[in-house]
Amino acid sequence: MSLSKAGVLSALSRRRRHVVYVVSDHGFGHASRSSTVIAELQRRSVDVTVISSVPRWFFEEACTDFGYIQEQTDVGVHQSSSVHIDPARTFKALERFWSPRAFSARLERLSSLLAPLSSLRSASCMSSSASGQSETGSENTSLAAPSAEKPPTTTEEDTANSCSPSTDTTSAATENTSRASPANSPVDLVVYDIPALGPLLARQLRVPCVGVSNFSWLDIYPEYLAAEPRFAAHIERHHAAYSHTQLMIRLPYASDELSSFPASVPIVDLGAWLGRRSQHSTHSVRCTLAALLAHPPLPEPPLPSCARRTSDPSPLSLTTRSPLSSSSSSSVSISPSSSASSSSDEDPSHAGFTSPSPSSTPSPTATLPWPASAPACTTLEPHHRLLLLSFGGHDFPIERLRHEAVPPGWRVLFVTRDSAASSVHSLGRVLFFPQRLLDHRDVTYMDLISAASVVVIKTGYGIISECVQAAKPVLYVDRPDFAEHAFMVRALQENLPCALVNVEQVLACEPELFAKADQLLRACRSASSPLPLNGAERCADLILEQLTTYT
Repeated sequence: MSLSKAGVLSALSRRRRHVVYVVSDHGFGHASRSSTVIAELQRRSVDVTVISSVPRWFFEEACTDFGYIQEQTDVGVHQSSSVHIDPARTFKALERFWSPRAFSARLERLSSLLAPLSSLRSASCMSSSASGQSETGSENTSLAAPSAEKPPTTTEEDTANSCSPSTDTTSAATENTSRASPANSPVDLVVYDIPALGPLLARQLRVPCVGVSNFSWLDIYPEYLAAEPRFAAHIERHHAAYSHTQLMIRLPYASDELSSFPASVPIVDLGAWLGRRSQHSTHSVRCTLAALLAHPPLPEPPLPSCARRTSDPSPLSLTTRSPLSSSSSSSVSISPSSSASSSSDEDPSHAGFTSPSPSSTPSPTATLPWPASAPACTTLEPHHRLLLLSFGGHDFPIERLRHEAVPPGWRVLFVTRDSAASSVHSLGRVLFFPQRLLDHRDVTYMDLISAASVVVIKTGYGIISECVQAAKPVLYVDRPDFAEHAFMVRALQENLPCALVNVEQVLACEPELFAKADQLLRACRSASSPLPLNGAERCADLILEQLTTYT
């Protein structure tokens, strides 16, 4: 049955808008800042479906009731350590990710999940084009509307010459239908940060596309051309994909001002920090951590492996609660079968989300080479200064940490992803909090940053923005292989008390490390960011403008 333009517009005006948010799998930073925008869009009655292989629980630290499709969206870069890039492995991953067969299967699979929902939206675009009328085109000439002509069917040759992602994953996706999903409405817009898959999916669905980032892979991959000239083909593919973007929202301290982004794409500056913030006071979080340390609350059996976090802003409870079941989640997960995440010649953990699997982080209770008789610290007092080690989910040689060198007035906190641990472990003044235990108690990473006195990081927009939101001083290590690093150092220097340290200083717990931390704490009393902190609100404003423009 054909729909008139008036009928389509009338139907669209009566329903909630639906945004598909495509998030890079490279670490947690892209997901961190994206989740704040998603939460703000939801606050404004916009339905959101997330596509990423970053675990759903990470997004649930900031937002709830969203659709979720577990799919690899990006390669990013592979790392030989928490601070060093491995160009050879990155290139091999790109070859698989962008192989014509794998990308065609991926794009078709996502389209099959989302295209039926977009039929009403597509009908509106085609009806508007056929009538030669565009209510908004004359008012916003800087943005090119998506083509009303149906894109040709994607072929292997098209995707090879255009852009494509991931491992060879052709298995059918399965949907968890336990609850209604926000995805049960037509797709109006695709937002991406910063996978090239995003604009290609938008083109396939015939909807407009908005990018959000402080860099693109066009800023990163040219650094590796000297080591591997064949990166040039992937640079061209990313450039072709990004050119299908209708608007690029540039975050502060962007790499080379995104000068390598396609010149045809309009760019607008956000002009504010985009980052998550804790909903709890420093005191309440510290009390919760102290209680967990003093009274391990979890009897056998251990916690479920996917305890769900909530965004309830009420004060953190210090009472023990029963483990959270997966049925408590109000968002719907759509994920491919288990075979989709593996590859024939690579560790499965290198497909999709480029942080280690839970088993790849050593268990301090089982594998760390320290004597069982190591002195245990069982208290976290209000006067203790807390140093949080934050390295983006990537491998960190924590087994080399000299716990006995931590000064008396300090505690060092590290989050482990040991799937078996159900209680806090301490060695001297180093505290190991299992991720699963924190999940169980609804303690988010933003809460840990709020509780910390000083945060030790590898530079990245996500963690820096969260430290800015919490006004926390930062010690940072060098990232010599990452083009974004210099711009992130400038962001630190202009917004927070900060100092450079090296990884060996951190592992050795050298006196100089804590001397620098003490110096930063004294400087922090007068520090403030020159930029506003309402980036999520501003970003949502720009996205909603695009929804209005193309509806």
